[in-house]
Amino acid sequence: MVSNWQNSYHKLEEYLTNTPAIKIEPQSVFIPQDTKDAFYLHFDDVREKFLQEHFSAEISLGREISTQFKEIEAEVTGMLNIKREIRIAPPLRWFINDPVNGMTRPLLNLLFDLLKGKIDNEAFEELAKTEITELFKKQFSATYERLVVLALVKWLQPTRAFAMPLDDMNLYSSSQEGDSQYERINMPPDYSDLEEMVFDYASRVTYLAPEVIVYSPVVKKYVGIKTGFVGVAWHARLVSEQRDWLDQTPFHQIFSHLNPWPNILIYLDDEADNIKMVADKTRVCRPDYIIDTIATDKFFDSKTIQRIKAHNEMLKPFLGTAVVCQGEAPDEAFEILMPQPAEALVNPEEEPLQGENQDQSSNQAISIADTAIEDAVAEETPHAPPITIVNAGYDYTLMANVFSTMLDEDTSPEE
Repeated sequence: MVSNWQNSYHKLEEYLTNTPAIKIEPQSVFIPQDTKDAFYLHFDDVREKFLQEHFSAEISLGREISTQFKEIEAEVTGMLNIKREIRIAPPLRWFINDPVNGMTRPLLNLLFDLLKGKIDNEAFEELAKTEITELFKKQFSATYERLVVLALVKWLQPTRAFAMPLDDMNLYSSSQEGDSQYERINMPPDYSDLEEMVFDYASRVTYLAPEVIVYSPVVKKYVGIKTGFVGVAWHARLVSEQRDWLDQTPFHQIFSHLNPWPNILIYLDDEADNIKMVADKTRVCRPDYIIDTIATDKFFDSKTIQRIKAHNEMLKPFLGTAVVCQGEAPDEAFEILMPQPAEALVNPEEEPLQGENQDQSSNQAISIADTAIEDAVAEETPHAPPITIVNAGYDYTLMANVFSTMLDEDTSPEE
């Protein structure tokens, strides 16, 4: 039986046969201006039919989280008096604004390769399924992380909001800046009133700073919220002496794009200046609280559990770690993460709690990182901060219960 997307593909082929002015060859593509609308009408129909046929569940999940995100984004930008939407990397913004559009993006080049004869239908299906699966996992997880951040801002009921300006080194710097023979030591800039909330930079920035610092009458403190760890180019000449600073060297040996940093770091202080910077090139500020987010139960496996334990035991957040789940966390996660923080990490040789879909090279790299995590955590003090798991979904009340941990005690670092 011919599938729906293949029916649409045959219609696209018929259109090309009847429109000889369009030239699609192995090394070139020429689409006259007066044919573009009709061509892309057929072309995009193939992509959407493929997505509907193989990813209907993901489309539903994407539309649900898109609706939830846009509602709370509008609420929070209104609270913060921001005149524009939050700045998010374009691929993620495409997914948030229109999940179908965002998820069909990987099919653009693949479908042209199919038309050029570089791949056949079977290869197209296999490659497309792999790329869309990985993209959906990444975008859905990132959207949920940012949704939890916005829920936290809402809960804090901010009366003022600030941010420290950053330079995106990939756009700003010369090729020499940041190299070992050209170490840059500067004074971090002062924070200023928030005009735009920015979630995503490129791969390197001058310093790491919270996406937003707010004054919250709820916790009666300034609160800094940080996501998205990227490379840091500069050393800070001075950092707050009121905060604990940790050497980043052990973390760089473990945390990477395969074993990511925590989703959300939270800092509380009586002075905004003390938390305007989270990290420079060699140091990271010890957080008051960590929130790790798990977007679906399919993403909650043994390696995720190991990573959460490493975050908690190495960064030593004063209030501990909360794991906020959109789906249902498995029983094994509660058994491993919540009973005794000093308990040994899960053996990386054990079978994952849920099925994983990673290539051999990724598994090998993660296996090395897993061993490093075990060694590093084994050297830490036996009394790690507490970890809690909450199956919050999109329930703001359940998320608020997580955030209320910040009310339990004075969390300012001891002087």
